[in-house]
Amino acid sequence: LGAMTEKQASVVLDIYNSNERIIMLVNDLLDVSRMESGKVVLEPTPTNLDVFIKSMLPEVNQNFIKRKQTFEFIKPDTMPRIAVDPKLIWQALANLLTNASKYTPEGGKIKLELSLDAKNVLVEVSDNGFGIPEFQKNRIFEKFFRADNTAKQEGTGLGLYIVKEIIEASGGIIWFESMEGKGTAFSFTLPLEGSKANKIV
Repeated sequence: LGAMTEKQASVVLDIYNSNERIIMLVNDLLDVSRMESGKVVLEPTPTNLDVFIKSMLPEVNQNFIKRKQTFEFIKPDTMPRIAVDPKLIWQALANLLTNASKYTPEGGKIKLELSLDAKNVLVEVSDNGFGIPEFQKNRIFEKFFRADNTAKQEGTGLGLYIVKEIIEASGGIIWFESMEGKGTAFSFTLPLEGSKANKIV
């Protein structure tokens, strides 16, 4: 139809961005609905998390490049294969990494670290971003909750709820440490004995 004027291009971009936000909200609502109705089934598969995560990182790496952020992936020299549902674990990890980028200013630092203890793989996603206000920390995994200091950032308030459901259904636990203005670290465990095939309820 020909070249657009600068004003037309601006309007089309606004429409596109609004559409993307609606798609994100609908997808999150569908995920929550499936989880709460028990229709998401875990399908554990022996997985080398190190290799799998490295193969998936390009999916979120563009966020770091766009925001001129430094990303570091730290892992042990060797990692055992454990039975997890790789699609769901990546959904949880991608959510945490995307949040870390979104809530960290340009030029900030994000780190993903894998480690082992006697019974678990430990996964930590940390940043030096906005942090979470102390008085709101107890609500961080609630549906639709968003901290006051992140209200201007795009989001549905469902991501961390979904992450928690996935990790707990996989036999792990999730927690976080945060200081407002200093950054946040979300950590979770995955049992070395593996996840059991089951529905998320």
